[in-house]
Amino acid sequence: MAMSVRPGDYDFAPRLGAWDVTLDAMVPWDVKLGLSQQVVYLYGGFRDAEGNLYAIERKFIGPMTAGLWLMHNRNGDLEMDPGTTRSTRGEVRRQFGKDEHRYADQLMARLGPELAPEGEQPLDLQVTQDGLSWDEGVLMSLQGRRLGPGLQIYCPRIDESFLYLSHGYHVTGQVLGADVRGFVWLDHGYWPHGREWKEFVFFEDLQIGWEVFGNEYDDGTIEWGHLCRGRGGFTFGAILDEDGLIASGTGLDVSMDLDDEEYVPRARFPLGDDVWEWTEDPMGKLRQFSTARWGGYRAQVGHTQRVGDDRELVQDFTWLECFSQRIRDEQVPGVA
Repeated sequence: MAMSVRPGDYDFAPRLGAWDVTLDAMVPWDVKLGLSQQVVYLYGGFRDAEGNLYAIERKFIGPMTAGLWLMHNRNGDLEMDPGTTRSTRGEVRRQFGKDEHRYADQLMARLGPELAPEGEQPLDLQVTQDGLSWDEGVLMSLQGRRLGPGLQIYCPRIDESFLYLSHGYHVTGQVLGADVRGFVWLDHGYWPHGREWKEFVFFEDLQIGWEVFGNEYDDGTIEWGHLCRGRGGFTFGAILDEDGLIASGTGLDVSMDLDDEEYVPRARFPLGDDVWEWTEDPMGKLRQFSTARWGGYRAQVGHTQRVGDDRELVQDFTWLECFSQRIRDEQVPGVA
């Protein structure tokens, strides 16, 4: 017997498009499609002159943040730096001006050094119309320019609709004293109020593998995008350059391999006339980051590029997260 489908349900199939990034579109009180802003994510990755890899993530729910996840492979594996535990936590002051959004001035730090956690580093995040400045004391300091329009992903449903706005920055700066170059993304998530992301149906059930990537080529061009294999209709791909959307589609015939640790060494995402291939970085498994989550969650860093594109990559970064058991449950085919 066919499953009953209610009017207004579309099996979580997304609509994809570019959006013109403006500061007034990112204020938390701006309700979109009946949905309110539930989360703000900052994340990305870089390499230094010696080829060492760095990955970061910070999350805001309202003015509250749990701290900076800071990982690097200076010692061979991509592991947490001890500075992670000294990053700003708790409530920060948010200021949403016409020309700048700022997250800074941790409230607990105002109590004085005798009460503040020893060695805790300040946070000062400033977002303008065209750029970003992100300072975390001795841990890192980054500056970058915005990469043109952003990507919007909208999944309509009666009671679990989802709108995701993502835009990227090309950044330089220092992480733990080393000069770095790479990418940062600033994402805003909208859905019905009350659930945290890891309690919502997309993380809890629908997501199988989802990656975001950025590539900088020797000819000066930059491309970035999101590629996802999910359950139901929640499978999509969208690639942008600095002028906007250059490829997008849904229902992709994705293939993914699994290794003995249940990470993905290789995956392919057909999109239009092209195929985008993910390959793991041999030292890119985010084991500690993954252990802090559940459900067979795996996060890792690697490379994504269009098959047959022979341009030289100057800098690139891909963050892939998947659920290994769901790969098996859905019988996602391996890469041929």
